[in-house]
Amino acid sequence: MNKELGKIRQVSSEKSWNSMIGAEDTGPPAQNIVAVKTQWREDRASFQLQNELGRLYETSRACLGDLGCLRAEPELDVLMRKTRDPNVRLAAWTGLRDAIGPPSQASFANLIKNENHAAAAAGYTDIGQCWREELETPDLEKVVDDLNKAVTPFYKLLHGFVRFHLSRYYGERLVQLNGTIPAHLLVSPDVS
Repeated sequence: MNKELGKIRQVSSEKSWNSMIGAEDTGPPAQNIVAVKTQWREDRASFQLQNELGRLYETSRACLGDLGCLRAEPELDVLMRKTRDPNVRLAAWTGLRDAIGPPSQASFANLIKNENHAAAAAGYTDIGQCWREELETPDLEKVVDDLNKAVTPFYKLLHGFVRFHLSRYYGERLVQLNGTIPAHLLVSPDVS
């Protein structure tokens, strides 16, 4: 990207010089320079937003009283793998969600806006259309719908199985047999 910016500066300088001395303009049209500069600024803004979101995840902490303030990785990850205490798990889960969620909303929305704008400049309706095209599956949405219909019965059985065992472990007060599974009670598969 810096090479492109260097070329833009060079062309811009030449255009300025040529206009001052009355020379004929033989370089690329000015609108191309503006378009490349604009694209560079948008790409740079997207990279900055991605870095900001990554930094937010890496530096955010959930403060859990006596346990201290823990980072998502590795501290909270280890805690969630080791403890089955529903109160500790809920505090860790909500603490991290509250530390990351609200501060990231504006950055994430701006990132999507920038990516959609860049996709539109490339002739796509939005960034989703661009991603779908990369998969080279013209009827991707139908494929996904068909797969969803195929796995839904299994998913419901699996969900019921997990809910049943969590209800037995934590009690129906925390995990109802016909309700949703509280996210903070789900355990990593490698927990013994």
